[in-house]
Amino acid sequence: MVAALSMGPDYSLQSPANVFNAGVVAIALVTHYVLGVGFGLVLGFVIAGLHVETSVGTMQVIGAVFGAVLYLFNFFVVASAFPWFVELRGWGTLIAHMIFGVAAALLYWKLARRPS
Repeated sequence: MVAALSMGPDYSLQSPANVFNAGVVAIALVTHYVLGVGFGLVLGFVIAGLHVETSVGTMQVIGAVFGAVLYLFNFFVVASAFPWFVELRGWGTLIAHMIFGVAAALLYWKLARRPS
């Protein structure tokens, strides 16, 4: 389903379910990682703009909220253009997005330059 964002639904979604295609998997992984890096950068800009890098707890909350907003954006806004994502809506996907947000926020906090 992620590969169909780059390749289009005709090729990647129409192939037989029991046939492994390394090309489709590679495109899906590249697309997924590029989107993850992009959304991580967006979160970094949000955190830097809010100047809230002082507390781990605050970073976790901001990351979880970012992940929830990202879930809503992906599965209600983006899914209007890519309808095959609608079937992935659910608590599990929401929690996975929130974990992504928390992990990205904590990485930002851990790697942030602090004045000496």
